Amino acid sequence: SYSFCTLLQPIYFKMWSVLRRMQGEEYVPVEETGSIRKNQNHIARHSCRPNVKSVPSHLLTEPYGLNLYPKIVNTLGSDNTELREKALEVLLSCYGQKQEHIIRSIEYGVIEALIGILADESDRTRALACQALSNVAGTQNGLSEILAKDYIKNIMDTVDDVDPSVTVEALSCLAAMDHAIDESRGTEALIKAGCIPKYIAMTRKGPAVVSEHALMALAKVFNVKEAFVSVLRDGAMETIFDLIQNKSTTAGVKQQCCSTISRMCFYSAGKREAVKLGILQHLGPLLSSSSLDLKRHASSAMMMITIANEGKQQVLDYGIVDTLIERFTSETDPVTMTNFLKSVCNISESPTARQKLTALLPAMKTIAENTSSDSEKDVLLARTAQRAIHLVEWRPGKSIEPLRPSVAA
Repeated sequence: SYSFCTLLQPIYFKMWSVLRRMQGEEYVPVEETGSIRKNQNHIARHSCRPNVKSVPSHLLTEPYGLNLYPKIVNTLGSDNTELREKALEVLLSCYGQKQEHIIRSIEYGVIEALIGILADESDRTRALACQALSNVAGTQNGLSEILAKDYIKNIMDTVDDVDPSVTVEALSCLAAMDHAIDESRGTEALIKAGCIPKYIAMTRKGPAVVSEHALMALAKVFNVKEAFVSVLRDGAMETIFDLIQNKSTTAGVKQQCCSTISRMCFYSAGKREAVKLGILQHLGPLLSSSSLDLKRHASSAMMMITIANEGKQQVLDYGIVDTLIERFTSETDPVTMTNFLKSVCNISESPTARQKLTALLPAMKTIAENTSSDSEKDVLLARTAQRAIHLVEWRPGKSIEPLRPSVAA
């Protein structure tokens, strides 16, 4: 403590002289004991040393306390590329420690400084600046300033960067603004600024990593319910159809395509568009994918499309009912299996499909009777299986709704 250190003034002189000698320097106190006593707390906290030489201008020493923020903001405007990158690395390191650093840095003008270097000559500097802005945009204060000063346009311009890594970070930054703060005003501002056609254009343009992030950003605009109208009008479903039928499209892009289809098909207009394009015929092969995430999202998209009457017919026309029956007995993932069972519930409204689906009754009854696990996924799986069994076994004259346990008793 301070009082303890004060008692050790003679030792302090020896300690400093030993440390400086080990560093190849000679320790000569500038003032008497009183000066060291007054500044020893500063010395202990900041590891400063007397008679310190000025550091070279190309180095960025780590500042402490409130000096951290103005030093970083000032350094972001440096003429030295290495210094600008180092300032961004320090800033991101601080952001990773606690949110307070994000809030305090905003007060010292970090947003304007970051926006200013989105056109930096260094690809890495631009990418790091977008990463930092993603952290800032995720806070209420940061989003408010970005919207108030109309910085969305600057970030959207960065999406067209020549370097894909910068484009990815810029898309992530825009996606970070799509949150529910203040009734999704960030999402509304993005839509107004034209983010939807931008996302769709970047999905088409690629490369794969850009397409993935563009689709992830596009999926987030559905935080505003009316957005799906613009998404369909601007040709998102057609773009996804082109990607999903292309054999060269990566599994990651197809996964995001299926995820976006599920979101768009939450609405009747989305289901009609998916049926019109015949997307189901390209979902069938994905049900056998070795990628667990792709399989889950593909089965979810199938389940959403087959809610529509035309979708129920298309699974028969495209032979997907046969694929579903084939995959059913070997599927072990509870999420995919739940989607399969929900699809069975949808498809079983067709008499032809219902007749084929009777082949699944033994397997579905096994799932329905498996009540040993209390996990939420297994309980949902068993309940969905019970519903599917009832609908597949349904015949004219029987109740559509299954009897509740209390009624059956």
